[in-house]
Amino acid sequence: MQQHGHSWTSSGYRKLFITIGILSALVFLWARTPLNHYQVNLLELDGLQILPFERTELVNSLEQRLIKAQCAWDGTSPAYLCGIRVVLPRDEEDLPFSFKQVDQVHVEAYVQSDASESSDRLELNITSFLNPHFEGTPNYKDTKFHSVRIRSGVFDVPLNRFDVASWWQDEYGISFESAKKDFRHVYSIDLVVNDTPLRHPGQYDLTLSALTVDGFLVDIQELNNWLLTFWLMVGVGSLLSFSWRGHGTLQRMRRATLYDPTTELLNGQGLRDHMRGLAPEAGGAMYIFRFDNAAILEKHFGEDVFGQLLVKTKQRLLSVFQSQSITLARLSDAEFAMYCPVGKLAREHLLERIFK
Repeated sequence: MQQHGHSWTSSGYRKLFITIGILSALVFLWARTPLNHYQVNLLELDGLQILPFERTELVNSLEQRLIKAQCAWDGTSPAYLCGIRVVLPRDEEDLPFSFKQVDQVHVEAYVQSDASESSDRLELNITSFLNPHFEGTPNYKDTKFHSVRIRSGVFDVPLNRFDVASWWQDEYGISFESAKKDFRHVYSIDLVVNDTPLRHPGQYDLTLSALTVDGFLVDIQELNNWLLTFWLMVGVGSLLSFSWRGHGTLQRMRRATLYDPTTELLNGQGLRDHMRGLAPEAGGAMYIFRFDNAAILEKHFGEDVFGQLLVKTKQRLLSVFQSQSITLARLSDAEFAMYCPVGKLAREHLLERIFK
C-alpha cells in the first residue's frame, strides 16, 4: 500500500509539471500573437492639440487627419525652429499619456524645400514630463527630450532607438542619473526639420500623414522574466519537495532497519548502534527478559493477542524503570533487552518492581 501511494504521488507530480509546462508554453506563444498586440492612432485621440513652433504656419486642420505646415526663412532674420508639436491628451486620472507598453512608433512624414543645401532629414522627439503632476504648459527644462533622426518617408521606429538629447542635458545641466530614458509620462511628439534652427534660406513644407504607436498588452520581456522566475521557484520547490520526500523515505528505511514493527522498540541492530554511540567510559547493566513458552502462546492465542502481550510488556517495563532512563529493545519473538545506564540493580529489587 505504501509503495502504491508513493507511485500515485510521483504520477501526480508528473501531471502537475506537464500542466504547468503546457500553460507556460501557451502564455509564451499568446504573448507573440496579435491577441497581445494593440495599436493607437495618435492623430485620432480626443483632446489632441497641434502646436506649431515659433513662426511655423499650419496649413490645414486636424480634421483632415493630415497635418501640413510651412516655414519660410530669408536668411537675414533670426533663424528659428521649423516644426510642429503633437500634444497628447491626459488620461481619465489626469495623468500624462504613457508609452510604458509601447514597442514602436509608426510615422509617415515628409519635408520638401527649395533651399539649395537642405536635406530631407527630420528630427522626431518624444518629450516626457520630469514631474507627471506638472500643471500648465511646460518649458524645455520641465520636460525630457528623447530624439531620433529620420528621413522623409514611412518609418517604424523602435522605442529603444530614441536617445535622450545631449543638447537638452548640456543646456540645463541635467545629471547623469536624471538623463535616463523615461516614456511613462509623455507630453508630446515633436516633428522638426533636422536643421535646428534653420540654416539655409528657403521655404520648407512639412507633412505628417500618420502617427501611431504599437505595443503589447503584456510586455514580452517582462513576461519572460516572470516565467523564468516562476520556473526557478517551481524548480527550487520541487527540489525541496523531492529532498523532503527522500528524507522521509530514508527515515522510513532506517526505522524499518533499526526498529521492531510490532512494539516500535529498537531491534537487535538498533540496540547495537545505540550501544556503539555511548561514550567509552559509560557504565551500566544489560538485562535480558525472555517469555517462556512464547511459541505456544502465539500459536494458542494468535498473532494479534501475542502482539498485544508484547506491547503491554513494553509499557510495563518502561513505566517501572522510567526513572533509570533505560533503553529497551526487542531482540526476538520472545526476548527483550533492557540497558540500564545507572548500573546493576539487585535481583530481588528488580523482580519486585516488575511483578508488583
